Amino acid sequence: MSQYNRENPITAPQSGAELVADVNAILAAVLSSHRGTSRPPDMAQGGIWVKEVSATVEEVYIYDGSSDILIFSYNPTSNAISSFASHSHEIGDLSGGDTGDINRLYRYAKRIDDWDDVLESGFYTTNLDTATLNQPEAKWYIGYTIAYGSTYVVQELYDFVSDVVSAKSWRRVCQGGTWSAWQRIYNTQEDINAAVNPGSLIMRDEKPDGTAAQSIAAGTWTTRDLNTVGTNTITGASLLSNEFTLPAGTYEILAFVPAFNSNGAKARLYNVTDSAVELGSTNATGHSSFNGFGNNVINDQFTLAGTKTLRIEQIVATTSNGGVTVGAITNNSEPEIYTTVNIREIPS
Repeated sequence: MSQYNRENPITAPQSGAELVADVNAILAAVLSSHRGTSRPPDMAQGGIWVKEVSATVEEVYIYDGSSDILIFSYNPTSNAISSFASHSHEIGDLSGGDTGDINRLYRYAKRIDDWDDVLESGFYTTNLDTATLNQPEAKWYIGYTIAYGSTYVVQELYDFVSDVVSAKSWRRVCQGGTWSAWQRIYNTQEDINAAVNPGSLIMRDEKPDGTAAQSIAAGTWTTRDLNTVGTNTITGASLLSNEFTLPAGTYEILAFVPAFNSNGAKARLYNVTDSAVELGSTNATGHSSFNGFGNNVINDQFTLAGTKTLRIEQIVATTSNGGVTVGAITNNSEPEIYTTVNIREIPS
């Protein structure tokens, strides 16, 4: 390190030895570009100096009279320039050259406490304790702001985590001084997997060979049997006692609900949790005089605000014997399958 730290000009006469010492100190400082851990106190505007950061990092600055502007950094061990500053001219906006807070454009993101206050273009990061205000979730984020004036701003944030597969991205805008809500940018590997391979729940009423479907009374809504899960890749979904549970989300359902000798039948998707009908079905009929057969079909989308328990219900018309077996046996050495329900997640 070599810096010349005499803060005041020399005004008193000097001996020859004193003059030689000052000249040598000045020469050493100039030849080493004022290399040290901080700017020398006698640096004048326009002066260039080298900051010793570590054994492998040194930074070159120009002093503008009030603050130091980073030009580039280099590795004194490998003799390689490691990075240039992100600017090569005066930093300012296009309207009038207001530099604002120059730290936001340095090579490291600037630490902030409230995203609502980040109204200048630049790169930013939240506090490690996740106490930063007005961010999507209580996490450590790194992101950037693009501003067109202080009231028209776009922000994008990224989870600063090691698990890049599930790291989330977010975007919001400020228009006329009013911030929108944060919106997810669905671009993670998990998002792509969910879009390409959405979760599904496939259920059926499966009975041994030669066993007829349940018999239901005419004129009343009756829960249809569901006793077998073929596939379940929806986290939190399950089937128990003819009723199935789904977590919050949007789903697509395709259900076939058979009716045999029903003289008219209707089915529905019933929300047990909320005591409400979610979806209805197509009409089906099968005349009892001709061993008629039909299928009620439920095919639509529905959305659940929270975890709900649901079931398939069916009603058949009045018949002469007061009861209807809603599925005929086949006796072909294979399981008898009656009601089938296929539910697929729709990514939000």
